[in-house]
Amino acid sequence: MVCRRSHVVPLSEELYITDKLYIDVAILLGAAMWPHSLFFVKLSLLLSFVSHVVATDSTTDSTTDSNIDPGTNNHGYVTYGNISSLDMAWSMLSRQQGILISNDTFQLLQTGFAQKTFQKLVRQYPDDRYRGTFQTYIPVLINSAVYTVGDVDRVIPYPLDRFAVGNGMLNQFSATQDEKYRYAFESLAQSIPAQPRNDESGLWYWTAQPNLSYLDGMYSFAPFYVPYAVLHDPDNTTTIIADIAKQFDILWEHCYNNKTGLLVHGFDASKKASWADPKTGASPHVLARSVGYYTMALIDTLELITANSGNMPPGALAPWTSMQKKVKLIGDALVKNAVPSGGWYHVIDEPNKQGNFIESSATGMLVYSLFKGNRLGYFNDGASPTAKLNNLNASTYTDVANKAYLYLNTTYITANANNQTFEIAGTASTYSLDSAASYEYYVSRNAVYNSPIGGSAYILASLEYERFHNVTSVEPWAPL
Repeated sequence: MVCRRSHVVPLSEELYITDKLYIDVAILLGAAMWPHSLFFVKLSLLLSFVSHVVATDSTTDSTTDSNIDPGTNNHGYVTYGNISSLDMAWSMLSRQQGILISNDTFQLLQTGFAQKTFQKLVRQYPDDRYRGTFQTYIPVLINSAVYTVGDVDRVIPYPLDRFAVGNGMLNQFSATQDEKYRYAFESLAQSIPAQPRNDESGLWYWTAQPNLSYLDGMYSFAPFYVPYAVLHDPDNTTTIIADIAKQFDILWEHCYNNKTGLLVHGFDASKKASWADPKTGASPHVLARSVGYYTMALIDTLELITANSGNMPPGALAPWTSMQKKVKLIGDALVKNAVPSGGWYHVIDEPNKQGNFIESSATGMLVYSLFKGNRLGYFNDGASPTAKLNNLNASTYTDVANKAYLYLNTTYITANANNQTFEIAGTASTYSLDSAASYEYYVSRNAVYNSPIGGSAYILASLEYERFHNVTSVEPWAPL
């Protein structure tokens, strides 16, 4: 039996410099097909990726024992001894999830979220025998979106979700120097000055919804804009980070909910929406997944600033503390609003109302946020923008995260023995402020089975859980 050595990278997992371990066929085919239709680009990428997976499987060490002993300590996982982040990643890969397969711009968030998630996975487990397969999937995801965001005039009308794929474009350009990736991330960056803003300079979420600002858009926008500034617009780094911090501030000021200590879904700067608070324009309800996006955006942005602090002018670090204080306040509020059995309700401010449920993607995002915020010291008073911490000590935050993660595993994650994949339930479908924004609206949205958003959030939660518990395995990881 071949033993698996799990190596956990302790710091700066958000760094934009990526490894050059890509399958040449996928890259070459993607480039060759660039002038042709989007359909054939995606088809070529998919076929090249599948052929690589088959080749990888056929060359796997035949002495590896994939029959995991049911008695192996499995850290509360559904499966026997396997590592849950890798299990769900394999499952998403098997389902070909995260590949942009239509011109539906809302799928850009799913694609970008999957890209970021798989990148974190291969950095955390660089010695895994299937790392090459997971690494190969990343440019497949990226290349599926490169045409869609490769023109500034095309992307300006898109929601802020478009920026979710930007980190992948930055990574691929750093790795390959292929100009199509530069066109893509420059198109995204050049669209920012053209993005409509309200009277306070707050970004609209989408040109089709005037004056509406959502928490959700910050997860796509902020973690892209920081590395873009450092790498490609260094003279404006201070201004860019100040603008990012201002967006977090504006949302906080308009969306803060006194009942929960968290933020509502968004706000209408014009206060004309039927649901808008007459003073703040705030929507009426706290949506767990929206809080998840906003909190992950804060934490990942703080980490990016710290990781690149040596390459920034001193003034660029000034907003860091205000963002860190928001993380601390959110962390405290998440502890207060967690369901005793574990997790967070879909509509957090209505915990006892009929029809509410613990939402799986939000719970994954918030587990990730609590573990990671604790690990990087963002719940500490007096945290420093230049301190690179790796704190694995238990706290109230990790206690709540542990309970929520185990609830997620026992309630929403199942191992499908027929097709040997992890499956996830309990993920709410997309929702919008272009609606009544009522409690009934939110809880009536159909749950999506095996949602890419739910799967990606679960992988992130698992990665941080595994870091905290120093999860390694004496068994080699293999598909279920």
